[in-house]
Amino acid sequence: MDHRSHLAPRCGPERLFEGEQLLLWMVRQWVIARVTCESPRARLAAVADRYGAPRSATCVAMLMMAIEEHVKRPLCILHPDCPGYARDEQHIITACGVSPAEPDLAARLLEGLVIAPDVVAVMARVVNASLAREGFILPVRLDDTPRPPTPPNLCAHPTLH
Repeated sequence: MDHRSHLAPRCGPERLFEGEQLLLWMVRQWVIARVTCESPRARLAAVADRYGAPRSATCVAMLMMAIEEHVKRPLCILHPDCPGYARDEQHIITACGVSPAEPDLAARLLEGLVIAPDVVAVMARVVNASLAREGFILPVRLDDTPRPPTPPNLCAHPTLH
């Protein structure tokens, strides 16, 4: 862990790296803003500034706008306080982590979510670089480590359209 341990929000499973937790939290904040008719960019800016990642807020906003622009189906995004990790969230976060090393893998992770996975994979790479510059590293998860399954009832009502 880096020097920002005390700054990163606790979000999702505990095994996530700080950068993954921050990114997941920002993705979930974006959805909260959409659901409550707030400005997603303003909400992300306030949230990210609090955690020392103001530039990353803009990059995550661009990523989420690209996802919204090209989304294939409603996505399952959980509440920020939920300790779970929905499969759609996993694919977005993991794509951001692997994008610099394996852009094709990042695009494949996004194929089920968006109609233009290559475009969104480029944005995932921008998010990765921005978070790294602000001290939040995303791991490159190329292994086949099993992920805990998401109980089906957690995604009964998708929140991102």
